[in-house]
Amino acid sequence: MQVLLSMIIPVFNIQKELKVLLNQLSLIRSTEIEIILVDDGSTDGSSNLVDKFAKKSGNGVIFPRTKVIHLKNSGLSVARNRGMEISNGKYIWFIDGDDLIDISKIDQIIKILREDSPEIFQFNYDRFVEDCEILSRGEKGCEFDYIHLTGNMLFQSLATSKIESFSWAHICKLRLYTENGIKFPEGKVFEDIATTYRLFLAASKCIQSDYPIYHYRNRSDSIMNDPSAQSCVDLFTVVKQAQTTLGKIPASKKSSRNFLLTNAYTAMMRTYEGRSDSDEKRKIRKEIQTYYLHLKVDKFDLRSLKTLLIKGMIMMRVYDSIQRKRGRIQ
Repeated sequence: MQVLLSMIIPVFNIQKELKVLLNQLSLIRSTEIEIILVDDGSTDGSSNLVDKFAKKSGNGVIFPRTKVIHLKNSGLSVARNRGMEISNGKYIWFIDGDDLIDISKIDQIIKILREDSPEIFQFNYDRFVEDCEILSRGEKGCEFDYIHLTGNMLFQSLATSKIESFSWAHICKLRLYTENGIKFPEGKVFEDIATTYRLFLAASKCIQSDYPIYHYRNRSDSIMNDPSAQSCVDLFTVVKQAQTTLGKIPASKKSSRNFLLTNAYTAMMRTYEGRSDSDEKRKIRKEIQTYYLHLKVDKFDLRSLKTLLIKGMIMMRVYDSIQRKRGRIQ
């Protein structure tokens, strides 16, 4: 039977967490699913773990047909791009190897993809910690219902922060990536923000569910909790590239501006987070503030935006001064 869905799972030094996900995946009985495990140069035993899982698949012990790629450590984007290259599925779903999914909904997901044939299936998620305590987001007790909508409508929701850019929060037709030249930017973070809006704007037939199909593991050691100056630069670069891209494709001017402002603001606020690279972050912050004031909007909006941003900059300088007094900024 032809592969309908490829689950692409990058793996890097997550042996303990990966075991739980693989135990879930071993329960899948659909012959329309393939699993692609991309080992990004693991050194903790994760590499052997994915090989053993694939061997069981090849011997018929478990159902999902499984492919394994071993790479020299190159980062998440490279792992995802390589997984796409060898995918045989009509659809692809990126799953982080330390997270979990609602395995009980797999058959329903396959049925939706087969019968509705959406270009994008967007769904909800919740967060959990090591003891599996649910922290936030997902609608508890909600039914696994969904609505039909367009890619532009998804982009509008993204631009107003009703949904987020996480690549694991949607299943997409592979051709949306290949036909539109969409790849994850290698060597950068915030790769999801760089790609998701392009997928939405390239799609016409989509569905969305509030049901939390995905379970995101909230890790205290995440690099997102102490952003480096380079990560702030990466996000700001994504925003500037998005402005260029949005100027070339049909998209709501208002939604485009909201999307740019939201992510530029996030980049600016991240320069205040953590204790690392404080001097570099201050320089980046000034550059982002200047960018804000030169966003290409009409004259009326520009005057309003300048007033808003000047007020915001004053507040940030006050915040900066307080942090200095507290000794959090050198």
